[in-house]
Amino acid sequence: MGIRMVFYFILQLPQLIQSASTFEAGEAGCKETCENVSIPYPFGIKRGCYQNSWFRVTCNKTISGTKPFISRINMELLPSYWLVEDNRVTVNNPVTNLNCDDKGNNGTISSSSVNLQGSPFFLSEQNIFGSVGCGYLAIIFRNNQTDPIAACVQQRCEDPISSKLPGCLTMVPENLTSYTTALRPMTEIISPGEKESSKRCTSTFVGDSNEFSEISIDMTHVPATLEWNPVKCDLEASLCSMVRPHYALPYKTSCNERCGNVDIPFPFGIEVGCYKSEWFSNLQQNC
Repeated sequence: MGIRMVFYFILQLPQLIQSASTFEAGEAGCKETCENVSIPYPFGIKRGCYQNSWFRVTCNKTISGTKPFISRINMELLPSYWLVEDNRVTVNNPVTNLNCDDKGNNGTISSSSVNLQGSPFFLSEQNIFGSVGCGYLAIIFRNNQTDPIAACVQQRCEDPISSKLPGCLTMVPENLTSYTTALRPMTEIISPGEKESSKRCTSTFVGDSNEFSEISIDMTHVPATLEWNPVKCDLEASLCSMVRPHYALPYKTSCNERCGNVDIPFPFGIEVGCYKSEWFSNLQQNC
């Protein structure tokens, strides 16, 4: 009897997976808010209100109050003008600081904390690359320090500040899923043998200039335009390309999980990445 039930369950798995995928898709009729921020579809807070787990939003407590975050990429959604029909929202993108006491490091290379690789999201070319400070060359690279995308030169420190943005701006000619920034003193570039270099506080950022009128060295984040590609499955991008119609691979292809003496087969799972969707998770709390 037990063997028959297991065999019947295995035969029904494709139908169970397909049904769960339909539920996971969510509905556009949910009206949700996080504090004073409305959460539009495909994003959502409650299960059934977001398209899939890439668009799940959590309300996180911060020093500035409770804020909505896209949970899988940990980026804050801003209450700005969203064009969700064009796959576009505004997020809070972190600023990278240099020589700013507790707001950065004291090296010349600062890696951005944003890495969207493997997700459907990217920072669109509508954003700009900028830097606040004086006396530095600011450079943005793709994923390493040998493939630059753009650069700008800050004004000389002895020149008077003539704008609301004391630094430099330049266009980003492509969409970004991750990047690295570098700040190099102009004195070292112009006079390589000169050992004296600027130790002034400076910063770099990627943001949408339409969303802010000025920026200061004290800012830790700037508004940026985030876009996304159509999402056909709940997996990492590299695995989504391998998915056959009506069947999804687990995030991790070698999950061997157990709850007590019971093996946990895919699409069910305990650890993140071992189950097909949230409908097949939440086993850990009962183990």
